[in-house]
Amino acid sequence: MPRRKLLSDFEKGQIVAMKQECLSVCEISRTLTRSPGAVQNFLKHPKRVDGRKSTCNATKISKKQTRLLLREASKGEKSCRELKLSLDIDVGVCRVQQILRDAPHLKYKKMLSRPQMLQRHKSARLEWSKKRLENRKAFWRRVIFSDEKNVNLDGPDGLACYWHDLSREEQVFSTRHQGGASLMLWGAISCHGTSHLVCVEGNMDSTLYCEVLEEDLLPFAADTFDEEWTFQQDGASCHPSNYTKNWFSSKNVKLLGWPAKSPDLNIIENVWGLLARRVYGHGRQFSNLEDLADRILDCWSSISEEYLNKLYESIPRRLVEVLEKKGGPTKY
Repeated sequence: MPRRKLLSDFEKGQIVAMKQECLSVCEISRTLTRSPGAVQNFLKHPKRVDGRKSTCNATKISKKQTRLLLREASKGEKSCRELKLSLDIDVGVCRVQQILRDAPHLKYKKMLSRPQMLQRHKSARLEWSKKRLENRKAFWRRVIFSDEKNVNLDGPDGLACYWHDLSREEQVFSTRHQGGASLMLWGAISCHGTSHLVCVEGNMDSTLYCEVLEEDLLPFAADTFDEEWTFQQDGASCHPSNYTKNWFSSKNVKLLGWPAKSPDLNIIENVWGLLARRVYGHGRQFSNLEDLADRILDCWSSISEEYLNKLYESIPRRLVEVLEKKGGPTKY
C-alpha cells in the first residue's frame, strides 16, 4: 500500500492548535481526514521530518570512523561503550552495537575458558603432539582415557537458560553455598563403551585412586581388550605419586605420557560436558546426593559407542591443531 503524502506545515499548525483546544486525536484526524496514527506520531515527535523514526544518528558516523571502529573492535579488548568513548564517536552505544553486528567478520561471543599456559607448557604440548602424530588409528583405539570430575547438587548455573516472556516475571536460578553437597566421579572410556562410573564423597587420594583402578579399571580393560592396552591419566596430584607409580608397575599397566595443561586433548572432557548437559538440563537441581548419583548413572549409561568413536576419530585433528597453534589451546 503506497504511503500517503507527508503532513504539510499548515496541517501541523492545525494539529497543534486543535490539541490546544483539547480536541482528541480521533477528532483531529476526522477534521483533517488524516489517520489517527499520523496525528499521534506528530504530537509525540513534532521535530521529525515524517512519520518514520529519525535516521540522523545512523548517518552521523563517517566511513573513516566506521573503519576505525571495526579495526579497534577486531582486537577484542573493549566493550561497545569503551569503543565509543575511546574513539570519540558521536553516536549512541546502540548504534555502535548495530554497526558491529552488521560486520560480516565480527561475531559477539563468550570468551572461552582455558588453563593458563606458560611457554614451557606450550613447548611440551608441541613436542608431544609431534611425536603422537606418528601413532596410527589402531594405536588410539587401544587407549583408555580416564579422568575425575567434581559435581554438586546445583550444577553449573551456565546451563540454566530459557526463553523469557517479557510479560512474565523472570525465573531465578537459586544457588546454595558451594553448590550444596558434592560428589567426586571417576570414569573411563574406550572406543567400545564406558567403564563403571565410580562416585566418591570427598577427595580422592592415592590409596583410594588405586583401589578404584583395581576394582574398576582392570575389569573394564579385561572385558574390552584381549591384548595389551594403554592407559591415559592427567597430572592430578594422586596420579604421579610414588604409591600410584608402584601400583602401575606391579600390575604391568602401560601408561600414556601426558602433557600438562591439556584438557583439550583428553576426549573424556567432552564426555563430562555431555553428561552435565543431560544431568542438569533445563536448570535442574537436586535435593540430595542419592538422587544426583542416580541421575548421573542413568545418563552415563546412555552414552553411545557411536559418540565415543567420533571422539576417538577427532584425536589426530586435535594434534594437528596443537601444531597450528604452536602449542597453544585448541577449540576442543
